[in-house]
Amino acid sequence: MKNNSQNILTFLNSLNKPIFTTHDLVAHSGKSTSNVIQCLNRLVDKEVLIKLRRGVWAKADAPQLSAFNSIFQVFPRQRVYVSFISALHLHGIIEQIPRVISLASTAHTSRLQTKL
Repeated sequence: MKNNSQNILTFLNSLNKPIFTTHDLVAHSGKSTSNVIQCLNRLVDKEVLIKLRRGVWAKADAPQLSAFNSIFQVFPRQRVYVSFISALHLHGIIEQIPRVISLASTAHTSRLQTKL
């Protein structure tokens, strides 16, 4: 199993993306979905990866990783944009740093908590 995790890390590095999906890695590696998910979960336990939500993962040491640049990978099938207090802060209109990122969308209201 350790060898599988090393292989998955090799494929991750060749993807050259800080945020990726399980499908991306399965397609790139040619391994089975269950094998890839098991290896990814082991890497989360070792704090090499962060699980953002089901099927979406991030490299823990990626320098450009932030909650704002992960929005479109976390919500791939929805049109979302940063809005309300979060947008005002990003544009420098207010100095208050929001504790949550507010997004506007046509989808149903929901809350998502990630490690980011």
